[in-house]
Amino acid sequence: MGSCVVTDAARAVCGGGVMKFVRGFGKFLFEFFVGDTPELFVLGVAVLTIASALLHYLNARALVIALLPLMVFGGVLGSVLLERRRKSR
Repeated sequence: MGSCVVTDAARAVCGGGVMKFVRGFGKFLFEFFVGDTPELFVLGVAVLTIASALLHYLNARALVIALLPLMVFGGVLGSVLLERRRKSR
């Protein structure tokens, strides 16, 4: 029932090797999305949440279209200023 032919290709799915790849993929996703600037990840989540809430509760598409670029620009500008302040110390 639980027989598994262990070859190099099947080693990942036999036994406990699956968790190794799940952890590795999780680390990759964290580094891909968060990386060196976690504030930009938080900014992206916040902008999408605000836009989604405006669309859902107010059905304000024109407002979202106008605010989305402004929120992103303001967030990136804030991130640049924050990094400049960190480097000047």
